Amino acid sequence: MAAGRKTGGRRKGTQNKATAEVKELAGQYGPEAIETLVDLMRNGQNDQTRRM
Repeated sequence: MAAGRKTGGRRKGTQNKATAEVKELAGQYGPEAIETLVDLMRNGQNDQTRRM
């Protein structure tokens, strides 16, 4: 590193490819996935299912 300054790579806050893909999937499935998890938590048949 050059005297405490960043000299290469992505700028701070710039998303990498994986982060962008995860955000896109979360946007597509987020609400449905959360509803499913809440349903499993509330209506699961055993402790292991409810703790997912």
